[in-house]
Amino acid sequence: MKTSLLLLSLLLAFGVARAEDTPTQNEAPKTLEQREQQLQSQIERGLQNGNLTQAEADRLKAELDRIKKREAELRADGTLTGQERARLEHRLNELKHDIQHEKRDAKRSQHQGEGQEGEHQGRGEHKDGEHGGRGGDKGGKGKGG
Repeated sequence: MKTSLLLLSLLLAFGVARAEDTPTQNEAPKTLEQREQQLQSQIERGLQNGNLTQAEADRLKAELDRIKKREAELRADGTLTGQERARLEHRLNELKHDIQHEKRDAKRSQHQGEGQEGEHQGRGEHKDGEHGGRGGDKGGKGKGG
């Protein structure tokens, strides 16, 4: 009887733990793949609603593709160390920040009525200055391993 109760308790606990592993809409995703999918969706939504230009979306998608490629390279040996995962998480965090920055920049330009000219001002500074020279391929290559 005690064994049955113990087994039942373990199964229930495992079921609850598995249910808690599934992120809700308001909860941050837990796996790298979930985070990558979420960032891809954010880029697509930003492009659709006008918060991102096509050039911005292309640049952000290219960075996401570089992160995914690096992850695949790191997983090729069958393992992903804690340090490797931390580096990938850091790059995903930077990309998330970049997406948010670009969206805020577009909203500022819309509110100021600057149009296309204001839309592009400051982007080069953000890309090369605000994050210590992390723009384009500079921050993406060689960081992950």
